[in-house]
This record gives sequence, C-alpha cells and structure tokens, in this order.
Amino acid sequence: MRNNFGIISNSVLAVAMLTSCEQICDKQLLICGTYTEMRGAQTGSHGVYSLAFDAKTGILSVLDSAQAYNPSYVAISNEHNLIYAVKETGKDAGVYTIPCNKNTGKFGVAEFCEGASADPCYVALFNGKLLTADYSGGAVTVFGMNDNGKVDGRLTCVNLADNSISTDEKVSHAHTVNPINNESALVITDLGTHRVYFAVKSQTNNSGFAITDTVQLEKGFGPRHIDVTPDGKYCYILGELSGLIQSLCLDGKNIKKVGSAVCDTVGAHGSADIHISPDGKFLYASNRLKDDGIRVFAIEENGNLTNLQYVLTGRHPRNFTLSPDGNYILVACRDDNRIEVYRRSKSTGIITPERVSELQVPAPVCLKFIK
Repeated sequence: MRNNFGIISNSVLAVAMLTSCEQICDKQLLICGTYTEMRGAQTGSHGVYSLAFDAKTGILSVLDSAQAYNPSYVAISNEHNLIYAVKETGKDAGVYTIPCNKNTGKFGVAEFCEGASADPCYVALFNGKLLTADYSGGAVTVFGMNDNGKVDGRLTCVNLADNSISTDEKVSHAHTVNPINNESALVITDLGTHRVYFAVKSQTNNSGFAITDTVQLEKGFGPRHIDVTPDGKYCYILGELSGLIQSLCLDGKNIKKVGSAVCDTVGAHGSADIHISPDGKFLYASNRLKDDGIRVFAIEENGNLTNLQYVLTGRHPRNFTLSPDGNYILVACRDDNRIEVYRRSKSTGIITPERVSELQVPAPVCLKFIK
C-alpha cells in the first residue's frame, strides 16, 4: 500500500474515487492542492483533488483528481466554476485553470499558463485578475483573465525588491497575496525582508493594485500568512521564522501595531497557517517541524490574543481550514500523507484532540471549500 517514501499508491485512491464519484447532494465540496514531487522524489499524487465532506459525520471521501505538477496552492472562482492552482517550480512556473462541476466534484481538463517567476506558493483573485506570490522570485505575478474566467496570459510582474526602503535587507520572498475586506484591499507578505504591504484596487496600471501602506516587522519575523477579522478591524500576521503573531489595527486611516502573541513555544521556526473563526471570536495557527499542531487563541475586543489550547496533529500541518459551519477543523498533514478532521466547539473555540476521521491523500498542502 505504501512505497519506501510512505506514499499512498495510486490504486488505492482510484478505488476511493470509483466508490465516491456521485452527486454530492448534502455534502460539501473541498478542493485539495498537493505536491507531486518533494525533495526530488515523486509523492504519488495526481495533482489537485476534489473531496466530499459530510458535515454530519465529519467524514471525507475522494471524488476526482486533475493532473497537475506541484499544484500546492489553489484559489476558487465560484462565478465560473473554475479552480486555479499554482505550478510551484523554479522553472516554467505558472498557473493551472481547472473546470469543476459543483454538483459532482468532477474536473475538466486542466489548462496551463506559464509566466510566474520562481516558486509561486499562493494564488488569489483580485480586481478581475489572477495574482501569484512567487517565493523564490520575490515578486507578485499578475495574469489577465477573459470573460469566462480563463487565464489568458501574464500582464506584469511586480518585484517586491523595487519597494525596498533599505539597501541592507535580505532577498525578497513573497509568500502571500491575500485579498481582504470583501476584496476591497490586498495584503502582500514578504518573508525575506520581514515586510507587509497593503494595497488597494487600481485601474491605472496592469497590476490592478497600488501599494498604499507598508508595515516593517522586526528582523527574524518572517511574515507568512495573514487573516482578518470579519469586521475588517484587525489583521493578524503569522511569523514563520519567529513563531509570533503580530496584531494590527486597521480601523481608521493608519495601520497600527496592537500587540503580539506566541504561537511557536519550542523554537521550531516553522509556523505555517492562520485562520479566524467565522464569528471573529477565535484564531487558529499551525506549527511545523517540532511539536506539530494547532494553537487556539481567543480574540479580545482590543485585538489582543489570549492563548486557550494547543492540539497536536500529524506531521507538517502546512495548511488547514474551518468547515463552513464552523464545527470542524480540517488539517493537511503533508508529511503523513493525510487530511485529519477535528471537531470544534463554536461557543468556546476549543478543539477536541481526538480525530473524528482522516483521509489518505499524498502530500496535501492546501484545503479550500467551495462555498
């Protein structure tokens, strides 16, 4: 069932898909991006997977897969029933466009558009364009889209080094290009220079955005992912290298630092993902490399965070997501080749440490529900 790398055989996934490719009905559709290759070895992954999630039982099942190479991060267009996925490679990087039937989870044929700079690790829709955060390229690549939502070529590439305010900073490593506040604004994180950029929509340039504010974090912070409270008042930045979460107040004309909280208490330098509950009362963040798991915080009225709990998970929880109803947390444990499902209390924010279920998927990285 597993090879020497601990990867699930394609035959097992094929059986799972044969038994679950049917009308989703009352189940929720989840999209999973994966790595097809890691450290020079094939993982056994097909690429992008569609999964059915039963919110009554907490059980996942595989519906379909689409062939793609290292589609580590995905974005979803509900309007056009399309999935966008990066091709995270140093050369020939770009984005895939994959049709997806919401009723069955079946994929159409993936189309590829090259043009991203090296190692795109995040993709998002903003102002009618598709944007990637290119880690090794230190840039944001902007792709145009036609009226049907298909990607029709690269428009421009915004090098974050051009926005440097100091000549002694490290090389830029773009990690997130995240729309916030109903896509009225955009946040870009640069892990290399420990800087976060805030931008707004713009119609005067090919990028579709204009940077308006910059937040410089302390050296060694390593901003990775962010999330914003539903009211748009507070933004939380997760430091991959520092293991800290920086709180920012966005209420008013100026962006202000509020405070910080410790996510990684063991010095693993591998904090990964961050999400806020639908009601805006709780924040969750994952740690990798040592003592892998998810930390739970309560969000206070002043924006500060109060530590509530730490739950151990499988290895390398690269990404996780909350179910649409808020009753579950689903964790992509990349190095254990599985997605783990945990029950969550909406009233207290606490996660039940015992897993509800798990699903074997090779090297899962990104989980996104189609809503």
